[in-house]
Amino acid sequence: MGRPRALGRGVVRRLILFTFIAVLAAVAARAGGAAAASPSLTVEAVIWQFNRDYPGAEPNDVNLPIKTVYIKTHDGADWMSRYDPNPNAVSGPEALRKLIADYSYQGIDVVAWFVPYGTDIEGQLQRAREVLDTGVKGLIADVEPYQGFCKQDCGLLAEQFWKRLRQERPNANLGVTYDPRTQWHGPTALAEWLSVADMAAPECYWETFAGQGVWGDPGACLLQAHADLLTLAPGKDIEFAPMLQGDSSGPKMRVALDTALSIGASRVSIWRRGVVPAAVWDEIRAYIGEPERTCWVTRADNCLIQGPSDPTVWIIQGGARFGIPSPQALFDLGYDFGDVRAVPDGFVDLLPLVPRDGTLLKETGLDTIYVVYAGGAFGLPNAAAFESLGLDWGAVRGIPPGTVAQVPKRPRDFNRFQEVDGGAEYTVVNGRKLPLDSQLIDMLRDSGYGDKVYTLWDGALAAFPDVTLIRGDTSCDGEISAVDALRILQEAVALPHPGLCVLPAGNVDCDADTDVIDALRILRWIAGLDRPEPTPTPEPSDTPAPEPTATPTPEPTATPRPEATDAPAPNLTPTPAAAGMPTPAPAPNVWPSAEEAPDGGACQPIGSAFDASLPSS
Repeated sequence: MGRPRALGRGVVRRLILFTFIAVLAAVAARAGGAAAASPSLTVEAVIWQFNRDYPGAEPNDVNLPIKTVYIKTHDGADWMSRYDPNPNAVSGPEALRKLIADYSYQGIDVVAWFVPYGTDIEGQLQRAREVLDTGVKGLIADVEPYQGFCKQDCGLLAEQFWKRLRQERPNANLGVTYDPRTQWHGPTALAEWLSVADMAAPECYWETFAGQGVWGDPGACLLQAHADLLTLAPGKDIEFAPMLQGDSSGPKMRVALDTALSIGASRVSIWRRGVVPAAVWDEIRAYIGEPERTCWVTRADNCLIQGPSDPTVWIIQGGARFGIPSPQALFDLGYDFGDVRAVPDGFVDLLPLVPRDGTLLKETGLDTIYVVYAGGAFGLPNAAAFESLGLDWGAVRGIPPGTVAQVPKRPRDFNRFQEVDGGAEYTVVNGRKLPLDSQLIDMLRDSGYGDKVYTLWDGALAAFPDVTLIRGDTSCDGEISAVDALRILQEAVALPHPGLCVLPAGNVDCDADTDVIDALRILRWIAGLDRPEPTPTPEPSDTPAPEPTATPTPEPTATPRPEATDAPAPNLTPTPAAAGMPTPAPAPNVWPSAEEAPDGGACQPIGSAFDASLPSS
């Protein structure tokens, strides 16, 4: 089949001129006011290697104005894990399927791209089949006539690999990305690659091509590449989706986006995710507007979701999931089944059970409103308490009856609380409150806790009983464990720790000093080594005790006096060593006696409650 005749140079020049005029018109229209959002243009990010493209300027893809990523899956017949040490690098079909699922949870599609090279036709066909079978949205071949690319084998691979893949997979979405500079069209056999492709992605890298005529200008590069595509694939309905240079400036990116939109492109890709400056992302975001994402991707409130193998419908509130037990419960919330979004398998399990701080919850059919602070649900007693905290009635979120029980009733340990009246601050440990002074607040903050102070309505803290000091309980949690010994050791070497009761409760040997000996005492007590064994009480008997019997006193008998001698009297009782027995250790003096205690009183044993000076409440 003969190759169609190429368009003449005059026609190409006129096409460029007309397109350039359209670009100027688009720019002029924007110059009159603020940049308008362009919903018809989407931006897609290219990922080469995960260890080089993450975190980039923004580690979270959800915060980028993208809906699709291009992930490199293989080179020739080698999976990318051979070259990229990152655990996310594609090592086979299953790894790629996992990536597709992970990105889908963020509302992002995955397109695969690869570099064809070498003469292993069958190996490369097998890799392409495996990639397409994972469910990627497309497969793009990076065709360049350089070392590490198809080089002298570009034509061979176009005929024997690429066209054969199209025959095998007639419905696959195949694309080609390439160096758009005209001198490389022939060496890459570009026309042959494009002849069976659905999409063309010329690489307009204007910074890389600086000083090379039209290729060094973002607008001119796109115009020339678009005109050349008409020559390379005449009469073929092929999508023009250029790849733009991300490592550039905001103004140049705007020119490129304007040009792409004016040519009729509906999408562009950015090479590459890891090198795009924050200013360029901001320019893209301002240009196209924030992409619309379905509610489950952003974990928006009032979003109803259901997995394909999950019979339960869930509602998202405060980023957490709440199960809706029945259709009636769904209707009572004000929804029906048409409001339910389908989510991928496994997504529901990613959602926590505890909402983020500040979430307001109300079970349908009940009056109590709960506010979530530090992972705990605080039930507001009345409207006055609600309004005293400055809360928003419009932010109250409905949940099914009984589901607030999945949120703990007490907050996470070592957070700081005070009431509206601005009185003393407290922390809550294992459901009990402890007043804080400046020293204890510093201890909390030094150990990574208590940076935020939560304000509760007046009287709210009365729901938590006071901490009871227990000898040895340095963490104030009402229990004695190895953690308490650890807190003493940390205190001894001046390491930060949240053992707020280490000073009043850690001096278990009453020597006026909390040190490693006290930690050892606690560990021995935990192991049962220093606990006195109770004396067993004999079981009562129904048999009366026998009457005592009188024993006659024997008459004294004269004993001959022994001869006087200088030798010591023999010890007739053998020592343990002589009897072959170990010498018993003396009984340990576990607790100081009354005389040994500094205050003259007996030291209280580990585990006993006691009174001590605590911060004034």
